[in-house]
Amino acid sequence: MMCGMKAIKRIFLVIGSFFLLLLVTWGILETAGSDYYNYKGYVVDIVEENGDTVLITLAGDTESRFTLKWYSRKTYKKDSHEIAIGDCVRLSTTRYSATNIKKISVDYGYSTEGKLVYFEELPERPFLLATDSTTKAKYLVSIISGDDSWFESLETGELLRIWHAYPITAQLITVQSDAQAHLSNGENNGLTDAEIAFIELKGYTVKE
Repeated sequence: MMCGMKAIKRIFLVIGSFFLLLLVTWGILETAGSDYYNYKGYVVDIVEENGDTVLITLAGDTESRFTLKWYSRKTYKKDSHEIAIGDCVRLSTTRYSATNIKKISVDYGYSTEGKLVYFEELPERPFLLATDSTTKAKYLVSIISGDDSWFESLETGELLRIWHAYPITAQLITVQSDAQAHLSNGENNGLTDAEIAFIELKGYTVKE
């Protein structure tokens, strides 16, 4: 009789330990998942495929596609719950898939379009010669990139768009470029005389 009671206690002890371990593991995964994202990029297009919403994103110069399934857990930081082109997204994808979103955090993103320029005074630093869409005034943006190889194959005058986390203001003309895309389609018209004159007024010499 005593042996039977001990056996029952051992069974309950094993079952209890199993459920305790399961509960602890679940808690760790939930806590880790609350602030962990394995991807950051910018939404460049949103399409519908087979009833699912597909986010086409850009990180660096690499484009990716992520499927937002109906069961995806969504956490948004911005006021609107609608994801828009240009938004910065952080994603946590499922363990066995790089395409299905488990969790998503969305912030407003910003982009700037202009011509790539290198200066003799700062030969290793890429700049963007951009034009304000409202005032039409030209301005220069100093680009800090996560990977210098993004610009290795590009030449002065090529049209680019870069994506960044913060807006460019009169006080902020240096930006961290998180993503970029070529807009020249193989054509490079170089710089105009007016653009070169503007750069020289800023105290720089265009690197040939």
